[in-house]
Amino acid sequence: MVGLCCWAELLMIASQIGRMKNASGGVSPPPTLTVNITTDQTNYNLFTAAGSPGTAKTVVVNISSGVYIRASSTGNNAFDEGNGWATGTTITINNSGNIIGMGGAGGAGGNQLYTDLPVAGNNGSAGGTALRLTAPTSIANASGAIFGGGGGGGGGSGCYARGDDGESSVLV
Repeated sequence: MVGLCCWAELLMIASQIGRMKNASGGVSPPPTLTVNITTDQTNYNLFTAAGSPGTAKTVVVNISSGVYIRASSTGNNAFDEGNGWATGTTITINNSGNIIGMGGAGGAGGNQLYTDLPVAGNNGSAGGTALRLTAPTSIANASGAIFGGGGGGGGGSGCYARGDDGESSVLV
């Protein structure tokens, strides 16, 4: 014999499933959530900006022309969909703006003192991520741009040259 408590739970689940069905008996899509980005943003997190929804959504993001979404460092994503989206969530990004990862730092130049041999400069560092996707996503980018941050250039070599008299020297 099934207890009253179990029947109540089954009725509640059946009621929720019934609400999800549309008029033709199929399952309705999740409700649509539209996010319009009309001003420049730094380290943008969509999940947070959308209010951290706890149920599945059909999310439509519209990024206006002329808007720049940037990262403040190579360790941050310019646009991050964020973690925590419910199963069944889908995201569409309509990008007419610019999503740009941070460029890497240039390498230090070679430091040569008291040697006739050239000293190579150091490598630059890697650039950052422009766009991090965490849910099923489609992107319409016909008039927008998405650029990962480029790596920093390498530093130049140092050179120590002797003067004509063989004694004086110049660091170049």
